[in-house]
Order: sequence, then structure tokens, then C-alpha cells
Amino acid sequence: MWHKKRASSLVALGIAVLLISENAISSHVTYSLEYSTAKKPAFENTEINAQLFRGGVPAGYFKIKPNSRNEFTVPNDSGSNIAIAAFSVKGQDKLHLACSGNAFPGKQKIVMECIPK
Repeated sequence: MWHKKRASSLVALGIAVLLISENAISSHVTYSLEYSTAKKPAFENTEINAQLFRGGVPAGYFKIKPNSRNEFTVPNDSGSNIAIAAFSVKGQDKLHLACSGNAFPGKQKIVMECIPK
């Protein structure tokens, strides 16, 4: 009898460990960046000023520093309710451009649009 209880508790423990490890793996979300226009400042070695929203509530400003694949990560403490508003790219003033883009909840790509000033 105690073997059955022990086996069922081990199975429950295994499921709990699996769920915890899945949550640990998905603790960050990776977003990609791209431009919708040809004239643009390079993403390489740049900073993008952005604002983070969690569940539609502003959660602070931060700087995006994309990697060599034009990707960046943010903490995933709100699941799919994260939205990002990117509102300037370092170097856009030299090209006389205004750049901005958004990632809406559930979307993990920001398409930056740059227009002449």
C-alpha cells in the first residue's frame, strides 16, 4: 500500500519539476527588430529607447540593445500581456529621421518605421 502512495507522490513530484523547469526556461521573451523602410540607422551597436507595458499598464522605460541577429530579450513575468513601444533609434537625428515601432501583446517582432523629419 505504501508503495502505491510513494509511486504516486514521485509521479506528482516529477510533474511539478517539469512544470517548474518549463517556467524557468520561458522566464524571458526574445523579440526581433526589423525596419520597414530602406533609409535607416544601423541596429548594430545602437540603442533604442522604449517603454514596456504589462497588461496595458506602463511598466517603465528601458533601452533596447539588439544583438548581432537584431534580437533582444525582456523578462517574461507577465506572459503574453507584454507590449513594447519603441520611440527612437540612436543615430536617427544624423539621418534626419524619426523612427518608432510597436510590439503588441502576443507579438514578438517590432517593425521600426522611419520617416523624414
